[in-house]
Amino acid sequence: MVIAMEMVTELNVQKLDGMIGKGGVGLDQTIQSVDISWLNIEVFTTVTKSMYNCYKTVSMPKQLIFNVSGEVKAGQLLAIMGSSGAGKTTLLNVLTTRNLGKLAVNGEVLLNGQAVSPENMASISSYIQQHDMFYPLLTVREHLSFQALLRMDGSLTNEERNECVEHMIKKFNLMKCAKTKIGGKFAFKGISGGEMKRLAFASEVLTNPSLMFCDEPTSGLDSFMAENIVQTLKTMASEGRTIICTIHQPSSQVFELFEHLLLMADGRVAFMGKRTIRAEDFAECKTKVNAICDEFQESSFGKEMSAETLALNKSNNNIKAIEVAVGSDNYRVGVFRQSVALFWRTYVLTIRNPRFLRGQLFRAIIMGLMMGTIFYKQGANLAGIQNINGAINIITQNNAMMTMMLSITTFCMDTAILCREHHNRMFAIFPYFIATVIIQFLMFITISIVFVVLLYYMIGFYPTATAFFRFICTTVLMCTSAASFGYAISSLCSTFQMASTVLGAFISPLVLLSGFYVNTGSVPKWLVWAKYLSFIYYGYESNVVTQWIEVTDIPCNLEPDSTNTCFQNGVQVIEAQNFTVDSFYIDSLAMTGMTLAYLFITYLGLLWKTRKN
Repeated sequence: MVIAMEMVTELNVQKLDGMIGKGGVGLDQTIQSVDISWLNIEVFTTVTKSMYNCYKTVSMPKQLIFNVSGEVKAGQLLAIMGSSGAGKTTLLNVLTTRNLGKLAVNGEVLLNGQAVSPENMASISSYIQQHDMFYPLLTVREHLSFQALLRMDGSLTNEERNECVEHMIKKFNLMKCAKTKIGGKFAFKGISGGEMKRLAFASEVLTNPSLMFCDEPTSGLDSFMAENIVQTLKTMASEGRTIICTIHQPSSQVFELFEHLLLMADGRVAFMGKRTIRAEDFAECKTKVNAICDEFQESSFGKEMSAETLALNKSNNNIKAIEVAVGSDNYRVGVFRQSVALFWRTYVLTIRNPRFLRGQLFRAIIMGLMMGTIFYKQGANLAGIQNINGAINIITQNNAMMTMMLSITTFCMDTAILCREHHNRMFAIFPYFIATVIIQFLMFITISIVFVVLLYYMIGFYPTATAFFRFICTTVLMCTSAASFGYAISSLCSTFQMASTVLGAFISPLVLLSGFYVNTGSVPKWLVWAKYLSFIYYGYESNVVTQWIEVTDIPCNLEPDSTNTCFQNGVQVIEAQNFTVDSFYIDSLAMTGMTLAYLFITYLGLLWKTRKN
């Protein structure tokens, strides 16, 4: 009976491994053998230095990597070691064709002796970067499910995909934290650093990569967890994967786990080959770096390694199979599946974020009750005109400010995760953009409508159904235009601080030109056009017209000797604000047009931001 159970378990594991193999964009169920080699890699950057005086600067080239060559064969785990600034991460970025920025690169990077495009490299490899990036509000299982939905073969059923996720959870010992929110350094305490690192590995192994790159996978971990991570790397290499990792100051126990070593110093190769010495033996090398690099390059061992690299470059073994497996499609699943997954994740993140729906609903209700108490039951009389217009102004500005302040965080807080996932070919920018905008639009509109509904009859706005629904319609359009304006700023700014500064520069003009504080008829002619750029102006004008257009009689209770003016009807109130009575539809069209224009700018900004990064 026990033997039968073991056989069933083994068959299930083999089945799961086969399904995981399908995640690699159609690769065979077994891991393909991929040898990687690099020849005469040189990397240059540009540094700016002051010359002669502090007002003049010149750009000067600086070389970071000097004529570096090497190779790693399938089933090998290579550790790239060296001090800070030795060029470890730069070399790794060159091999993965990522994070190169404005670096100039010379040399060749080959797979099985043939050059491949960055897209093909991304298809058959995975890059586990030093800094783990996750959405803190997702659980471990939810994160892996999202990864599986977008990175595994579309022919798999949901049941098969879920089985693969559970297999990864067990394989990387994440069972205890599977239902735990990931958390993070700047969020809240979630899973541990070791669990976070294992989660990063599990996310990448889902695609069954033949080639893996890891940038300092033991960074920030204690010696025990670091040893476990390196042991995990060895296990994955023994399955036939080619693994290259950088590592900084490993413990002696961790160092002993590596069989192949590339030692770098000042951008040059000091040693590459099998590790046959102990970590302590490198203690004397600090003062002899240049001499060691020169001697290694001229040594028979160094020349032999270069000859092997050249020989490997001439081989074309397996390369055709790799290219056929990759194909020409940029993404592993279609736009519909991308959209479904992104809608689900955006919804979960929005609902769970205390700053968003729950927090803003609570704020809207409390503020609505306080404001409704202060402005309770205003009448259509001379005293009520100022109060009603003031309440309309507060409602309009509050909804606009709330929406803008929340929307500017959208596309600048998670830029790094967006760029990483997009570079991993998980989704295109358009479905990400659509999912984010629609889910957040619904949230902003819900909060604003709750605020308006709570106040409308408490304040005593015009009580007809037509006026009420016009007020709601204006609120919706004004919120979407304000959110789109915030999105446009967010997509063009790299940090939240920058986005806040830019938004702050626009807030005062938007508010002052709304028509409440300054009568737009008194604005200088050369500046009168500026009011048409303010969606707050359109929202306030539309709501004022909606409120007063049907009021036919306003009682005048002024003393005979009063210098104030009585308004006889609502049209006079509208005209006193320098508004026009038929502006509701014009304002609605203007806000719709502004929404579409800002969304178009946002989309272009996201395309620019992801390509730049």
